[in-house]
Amino acid sequence: MVGTPPAWAPPRRPRAVVAAAVRLAPASRPVVAAPPRSVTPRPGRRPLAVVGRAATPPAVARPLVVRPPAPYVVPTPTHPDLVAAVVARLREWSGGAIATALGEATGVKKIWSDEVMGSPQLPWVRVTEIGEPTAVEAPESDGQSHYYGNGGQLQVSVFAAEKVQARDLRRSIIAALNDAPLVFDDGVLLGFWLHNGSYPPVKDPGVGVPTTYHAFATFTYFVDRTF
Repeated sequence: MVGTPPAWAPPRRPRAVVAAAVRLAPASRPVVAAPPRSVTPRPGRRPLAVVGRAATPPAVARPLVVRPPAPYVVPTPTHPDLVAAVVARLREWSGGAIATALGEATGVKKIWSDEVMGSPQLPWVRVTEIGEPTAVEAPESDGQSHYYGNGGQLQVSVFAAEKVQARDLRRSIIAALNDAPLVFDDGVLLGFWLHNGSYPPVKDPGVGVPTTYHAFATFTYFVDRTF
């Protein structure tokens, strides 16, 4: 019949699908590297080698200088025992601030060790050793015998007419003994460990003495006994 299409014909794809297939096809052209470009500075500008940072020269190895450590000089002991060293420390600390606050002067003793003679006027301080450390012998390579063990007990008591004054003096004493470099005839102090203190009133401390506040500080101490 005229104008009638054949019984079968291959299907046609849309033009958009054909164009997409052409774009997604792998390129068959070889990849050619671009030739190197020479960088020429523009007129009025310095070359990049001048503008950039200059190359750092290689480090020169220096010889290692080892200096011997400075020898530690142990101070010469000037006190017979720990209590005497503590008393001297309290008198000398901060230019004699504690002695001045106590009113200590020539002929007026306000810082006592162990035994207190008479009835001193308030305020005053007493330093006493209430516990001896337990020592264990440990010989060292220097030929001397060093002793270590459990710590001893040291108590510093402050007696004052007012609680505030007793508390302030106690604080000053703690500051004076903090990291104190104490050296005495039979050893060197290694450190103090402070325990809690209190401010109990003391009734009838002496004849004609009013009610007194007793502020004390108890320390555990460790010493290196060298004989």
